Amino acid sequence: MAGETILVVDDNAEARDFAANYVLRPHGYRPLVAHDGEEGLRLALDANPDLIILDLEMPKMTGMEVLETLNAEGRSIPVILSTFHGSEELAVRAFRLGVKDYVAKPYQAEEMVEAIERALSEVRLRRERDRLTANLVQRVQEQKILYSIGQAVTSLLDLQQVLNRLVEAAVFITHAHAGSLLLAENGMETLILRAVQEPGERRARSARRAVKDPIAQQVLSSGQPALHSPAIGQTAASILCIPLLAKKRAIGVLRVERQPGEQVFTQNHVALLSALAGYAAIALENARLYARVEQELADRTTLYRVSSALVESMDLNDVLRTVLEEAIRTTRAERGYILLRDVPHGPLEVRFAHNLDQEVIASESFEISRSIVETVARNGEPVLTVNAREDPRFAGRESIIAYGLRSILCVPIPGSEGTQGVIYVDNHVRTGQFTTRHQDLLMAIATQASTALRNARLFAEVETERRKLEAVLRGSANAVIVADQNDRVLLLNEAARRTFGMRGRGTGILLPEVVDNPDLLSLIQHTADSGQAQWAEISLNDGRTLSVDVTPIADVGRVAVMQDITHLKELDQMKSEFVATVSHDLRSPLSSVLSLLAVLPQAGPLTPKQEEFIASARQHLTHLLQLTDELLDLGRLEAGVDLTMGPCDLAEIVRQSVEGLQARARDKGQNLSVSIAPDLPLVQGNSLRLSQVVNNLVGNAIKYTPTGGTITVRLEEETGELLLHVQDNGIGIAPADQPYIFDKFYRVQDKRTRDVSGAGLGLAIAKSAVEKHGGRIWVESEPGRGTIFHVALPAIQE
Repeated sequence: MAGETILVVDDNAEARDFAANYVLRPHGYRPLVAHDGEEGLRLALDANPDLIILDLEMPKMTGMEVLETLNAEGRSIPVILSTFHGSEELAVRAFRLGVKDYVAKPYQAEEMVEAIERALSEVRLRRERDRLTANLVQRVQEQKILYSIGQAVTSLLDLQQVLNRLVEAAVFITHAHAGSLLLAENGMETLILRAVQEPGERRARSARRAVKDPIAQQVLSSGQPALHSPAIGQTAASILCIPLLAKKRAIGVLRVERQPGEQVFTQNHVALLSALAGYAAIALENARLYARVEQELADRTTLYRVSSALVESMDLNDVLRTVLEEAIRTTRAERGYILLRDVPHGPLEVRFAHNLDQEVIASESFEISRSIVETVARNGEPVLTVNAREDPRFAGRESIIAYGLRSILCVPIPGSEGTQGVIYVDNHVRTGQFTTRHQDLLMAIATQASTALRNARLFAEVETERRKLEAVLRGSANAVIVADQNDRVLLLNEAARRTFGMRGRGTGILLPEVVDNPDLLSLIQHTADSGQAQWAEISLNDGRTLSVDVTPIADVGRVAVMQDITHLKELDQMKSEFVATVSHDLRSPLSSVLSLLAVLPQAGPLTPKQEEFIASARQHLTHLLQLTDELLDLGRLEAGVDLTMGPCDLAEIVRQSVEGLQARARDKGQNLSVSIAPDLPLVQGNSLRLSQVVNNLVGNAIKYTPTGGTITVRLEEETGELLLHVQDNGIGIAPADQPYIFDKFYRVQDKRTRDVSGAGLGLAIAKSAVEKHGGRIWVESEPGRGTIFHVALPAIQE
């Protein structure tokens, strides 16, 4: 390697000329010459040559003095001594001062060249080492800077901030005077300038405009970097463009530029900017993902806000107003309106509008908007135009030109029978105001609106029916109480308030806090437990009597309807007293007549016809006598006469009664069975009356069960009570008759029961006897499938 600068310090002109012209220049070295030691020292300090050829004996300053001064100044310039006179001592001293070689005068040119090459080889190695070290330090520093920039850029989540920081980083690491970042839109047809840093600016700034850049367009198409350097003699700028790759596809270009006259970009700059582009792709992807998440979160927040707003009101107009307000807010539209059908397939009517009045909507200039609404309503599909002026569906229309419409969005509100409404928004601000995202969001709002509208209409219908029901209940003389499945009062009318002396609303309160009548509460609870309608008469503290019907209602609870039958009970009491009196007065005469008929044949022979008449009379008199006995029996029960109580074995009573009725069952070919649980407790009662209850219930089952039927009698214990069940698979009792079957003289009017004898007093006697024992009696029946009578009597607690 030649081209080094070599300083020749010698007071001999011939020696200087020989060294400069015959040794150095022919071999490519650049010579400097000094006439004495003092001049040589000055040139060594000022020019810092690569090598010094130094004579020892010179005026003003010897060679050794020059060496000592250079060492004192900290200069490590390699030196070759060249002298006529020398000694071993002098050579040792010189080498200690850093001399690289020693050449005695006179010397051959080749000898001096060899000494020069030996001396410079170490310098050259040191310089290469220093150069490589400097390059390594520079590369490490560049990588550190690049890594720091990458970390900083990839940690940003705002897309525009990412773009700006990338441009600033590109300008910084390439020492460019300007930079920009361009992103592709519409495939790769359009480059949009998104961030730029102009000469003299310290920060990049945001931008958004289409640009035409052939170099950037080439990079975008090829996906390869492009380094554009001016030819020698040209004054053009140096330009470097690097593609931004996402999934091996170019999505943009990072561009830097150096002013004419500045050093051109190198392959090192290409590598640095390519590495930055790698970070840029990650940062852009992160920012876009974050923006997408942010957008989705914003959309979900919008839908949640809309849903919450719609849930707050059940008024139809409030719902429509809220939907339009949210549509305008979400799309940032200038104008809009919402239309609705009052009935399926009816005409669409404008319900609410924003920045529009009826005159504008009906005008000719609004014709295109009306046609869009009609299309959406007919097809049930949304219509979106990004630029109405260029959209072939609408271009050239008068209303588009007159108002300058650019973006239009119209979506249907779905209904159960087609489109029930339409939301329309538009603007003339700029192209692309509405996007498919706005369309999707508005469709979601329309779906929520559909549900809200359906709920509002249903609520209006329910409210209308509720007001009708409320009017009926308010005007009803019967007390009505409705309780839910948790026994909280849902509804009670004014008659119920008066009956139970309630004040305040009463609704929402637990039933036992509103009603203090244990009989009513027990009846309602029994309805809940059995799941069957129940009927009973209950007495109030003021002496009144209520007829109560409790009916279970699925998914609601129970409804109790109470009728004041105090007057009817008084009339019934009067009737009972009258019947008892008449029955008592009739019994003796009837018995006497029956006795006379029995002895009449003894008075003399009777003709067959007379015997037939006497038998018929005796049959009717026997029936009348039985009827009077039952009436007297019922009267004694109601009066509490002959009702001595004591511990009774109900199991034995049931067993004997069933055994006594087996013959009647066998006569009809029926299967009468009894099932009695073991170890049953006793009951406090009158064995005669309890036997009468069992006989009446089982006897009725035999009478109303067809030939070949099955009758089952069961007795068991449950929660401190003995439960008697008499079940048959007979003709059953209609629901309309069930509330009255325990009334005196009541008989079911059915063609299947016309031939069954009876006065309608058996169940009345059984009910009266059970109630006198502190028990309950009720019925479950289904026409055509049979009947079950239940009797509950309190057990004696041991």
